[in-house]
Amino acid sequence: MTNKSETKIELLKKQVEDAIIGFHPITKKRLSEASELAEPDVTRWLIQILLELSNGASQRNSIDQVKTFKQRKNEIDGNPLNHHSRWKNTDIRDLCHLYEQGYEVSTLAEVFQRTVGAIIGKLKYAGLISDEEANEIYLQTVRPAKTKPSE
Repeated sequence: MTNKSETKIELLKKQVEDAIIGFHPITKKRLSEASELAEPDVTRWLIQILLELSNGASQRNSIDQVKTFKQRKNEIDGNPLNHHSRWKNTDIRDLCHLYEQGYEVSTLAEVFQRTVGAIIGKLKYAGLISDEEANEIYLQTVRPAKTKPSE
């Protein structure tokens, strides 16, 4: 591959990275939520393009790079860093262990950089809480009951 071709590929990779994290690849302006480039299916497609452009690197390294871009996008969007990321088996084990030790769901959400709903869902899936407990925890943590004004 010539230097000119490598330069073009690097430019394309940078433009795809920008689109993945929510910036217009040419103007560098933040994409609106209504933009077709911000759609989840388009993001997945862009990740596949990035993997193809990065085919000189190992598949694992490319996936790690994409994860970093996804985390950057989550950070920009104000979501927890691991929002919509796969759970590692070790994280699930650690989550269950910490919950059994009495850690609050909101604390676990901060530790694992996940939403409260994701933590509750994983605890429910692991069999540590029932449907009723999950609903109660969610209501207490995410939507706390409004206190009545004193009369």
